[in-house]
Amino acid sequence: MSVESLPLAVALCFLLIASLIDFKTREVPDTLNFGLLSFAIGYRLILSLVTMDYMPLVEGAAGFIAFFILALIMFYAGQWGGGDSKMLMALGALVGIPIVLDIPLLLHFIVNVVFFGALWGFLFAIVKALLNRKEFNKEFKKIFHKTKVMFFIAMAIFIALIVVVFIIEEPLLKLFFILLAIMAPLMYSLFAFTHAVEKSCMHVWLKPNKLTLGDWIVKDIKHKGKLIASKKDLGLTEEQIAKIKKLKIKKVLVKEGIPFVPSFFIAFVVTICAGSFISIVL
Repeated sequence: MSVESLPLAVALCFLLIASLIDFKTREVPDTLNFGLLSFAIGYRLILSLVTMDYMPLVEGAAGFIAFFILALIMFYAGQWGGGDSKMLMALGALVGIPIVLDIPLLLHFIVNVVFFGALWGFLFAIVKALLNRKEFNKEFKKIFHKTKVMFFIAMAIFIALIVVVFIIEEPLLKLFFILLAIMAPLMYSLFAFTHAVEKSCMHVWLKPNKLTLGDWIVKDIKHKGKLIASKKDLGLTEEQIAKIKKLKIKKVLVKEGIPFVPSFFIAFVVTICAGSFISIVL
């Protein structure tokens, strides 16, 4: 194994192990993430000393910063948990971004993470809906009833754009308006579907001893009128969990996260084998 392929092999093994843990526990342990980050720093430091070149450290820092920005955006958007974010930052430091003119592997990986992450999340939601059909159908009907106005607006846009398709003659322009027409009901359907899945399949009641750091709560936790934890918080803190246990609160409604790490593993394998999804399509 060459020096260049070592970080790829380590990253691949790490993602496989993390995927299995994420599937089982819905959480990537900090010990695993910090272990990978420590290895990344050590590997790049040794490489710099052996080659007497500071570029391995610069490339590692560039990879860490690139994924730090991506992880920050996805974390505050509520799409990834803290464990997913820390894992990607450590992975970025390990693989690094070479300061060269061609597109580095890590940037291909970022494109693949976004695409396969979205695809994985959608497929996971479909499986959840199928496994919880009764609850999903009930929640979907509720959401449809509450958002009827949005549905009729989407259908009105669809009909209006289809009328335009019959008026214009240019084939490419026709295709553009057809795709645009489909987008309106499709966006509404995705909105209703994801909200129904979240409320019917992704909200679970947990006892205090089952709570973990970073859990996203669905409802504010109060005790005798005093706020213990807010649903607007970016996940439960250790202090909040300790307080919930101390006050003997029976159960807490938590938003169950999607195990995204397997999608990172798939994205990494595709990146190594074929580059980015966009380059494959092109």
